[in-house]
Amino acid sequence: MPHHSPLQPRSHPHRPPAFGPARLPRWQRRAVYASVAVLGLTGLGWLGVHFFAAQADDGLAHSAAKLWAIRAHAAAALCTLVMVGSLMPLHMRAAWHTRKNRVSGAVVAGVMLLLALTGYALGYAPEGLARQWSAWSHWAVGAASPLALLVHVLLGHRTRPGR
Repeated sequence: MPHHSPLQPRSHPHRPPAFGPARLPRWQRRAVYASVAVLGLTGLGWLGVHFFAAQADDGLAHSAAKLWAIRAHAAAALCTLVMVGSLMPLHMRAAWHTRKNRVSGAVVAGVMLLLALTGYALGYAPEGLARQWSAWSHWAVGAASPLALLVHVLLGHRTRPGR
């Protein structure tokens, strides 16, 4: 067992190092924003095909367009889940322990969890009320999610030192 000097603090195995604000590295920030943007655009694309293209196209072309739109959205959702998961070990833990943006961060995390759960329900819930509720919830929360993320980012900028 290594000897630690009493003048040097021991690192705690369950806490991230105290390195100030939980600012993301540029690559990670860009990857999170890009995945969320693609996710939002593919979701809007699916809604457009679902509601508007149904009236203009024949049934077969409409079904193919919806299938490809949902595939693109599901792929973007998987990428976004990976990126959101990449925030947990450092960004979320450091911010939580330094008491930075806890409320807005919890709201964004809750929104992402709700979107994942309602998206899962859309794929696996039986036809009927549960599926209809999941669809409307997913669309409404998805439409509001950019605002939650924007508020969280703006609050993070406001609490950084030197601002």
